[in-house]
Amino acid sequence: MDAGSLILDVAQKVKDPEVEARAWGIVAAGRFAAAAEDASEAARKALDLFRNLGSRVGEAQMLIELARGQLSRQDSLAALASAREALKVAREAGSWAQAGKATEAIVEAHLQASKPQAAHEEAGEQLKWMSEVAPDDSSKKGLASAMSALVVATSVLRGGDAGLELVKSYVEKLRADGNKRGEVLMLHKLATMSPYPDYALNTAQAALKLAQKEGLAMEEKALKRTLTQLYAAKGKIDKAPNRREALLLLQDLAQELEKKDGDKFDDANKNLEGFWMALKQSDVDAAMQKVISRDPAAYLQFLKEHGASVAVPGQKASPPPGADVQGLGLQNKLLTGPKPYLYLNFRVGGISYGPRYRCCDLPMGVGDQPGSAIGVLSLQDAPCCRTLQLQAVMHMASAFMSQQPVASSHARE
Repeated sequence: MDAGSLILDVAQKVKDPEVEARAWGIVAAGRFAAAAEDASEAARKALDLFRNLGSRVGEAQMLIELARGQLSRQDSLAALASAREALKVAREAGSWAQAGKATEAIVEAHLQASKPQAAHEEAGEQLKWMSEVAPDDSSKKGLASAMSALVVATSVLRGGDAGLELVKSYVEKLRADGNKRGEVLMLHKLATMSPYPDYALNTAQAALKLAQKEGLAMEEKALKRTLTQLYAAKGKIDKAPNRREALLLLQDLAQELEKKDGDKFDDANKNLEGFWMALKQSDVDAAMQKVISRDPAAYLQFLKEHGASVAVPGQKASPPPGADVQGLGLQNKLLTGPKPYLYLNFRVGGISYGPRYRCCDLPMGVGDQPGSAIGVLSLQDAPCCRTLQLQAVMHMASAFMSQQPVASSHARE
């Protein structure tokens, strides 16, 4: 949020409306991530600026971001309205890639409102329309997004097996059409849905190889994260593609802890988000204990001041119940996350080995329970596509504070 505010301050001094609009968009994203009350206000300021500029593409993108933010707040009605407006603007502007993203947001809004039939129908309509658009780079992106939306809706409405068969058919179609980006996206989705660990791993590796060959940087980054999760689930963290970067980021965190530079420490911790799965507990032990052992009271006090659930010598420990500390106690609640990520966290947490559960509804944070998230998963070997409600309470105590084992996720019907 602070970085976004700084960018906005600079943008306003430049007196360029388009730069200011983009800056407000960055601020809005940061405020939504922090669950700030004024997040929607910031998004609407960006939206108004784009409208005044006559930038239909900017307007559509901001509406999509607004819908995503509203989804993170579980405001499905507002999210649906924003996503539909984004779709309308994108279609009028001929921005097919954005139309596809708007369709994905529409589906998520319907599912959040427990309306899988409506999600399936609307996704099908948009996919049919997108299939008739003249092929270019933008329309290929939009088509892949619309396919992805229909796969999600189908998985919820008809079960994971139906969704799996659909995504397989899309991989073949996109490959035949020469839509490389779409093929990568569908292979990625197939990897996260496959019921067989080795097949999932091989599929993700094939998708990564294709993404690298085609120069698809964003897709490459996403696939490396998924592969890291898959290797972690198999207990082979050393093979995770993000491991080297994770170790370097952990080293940066330890260095900023040693300096007791609050702002830089917070930045280093933020940079580690999404990389914790590539680290072993022994990695955290080695990096942090080396620093803390020099002056336990001072360093533990510093960590506590920066949100860590740690006990400081001479002070009464009172860690918040269910704190989600991501290895250091530095993150106290789990907000909306991508389906494959939460799904694989359940696997790593001991609920099952291998992709036995398929996520079919967006995981959401539990407002008054820090560190908790609820999603709906389909148990693939159940005869009637029975769904389970799962609550993940993922709290990892600091290595230097406790010798207790990491608590696993808990499932309940």
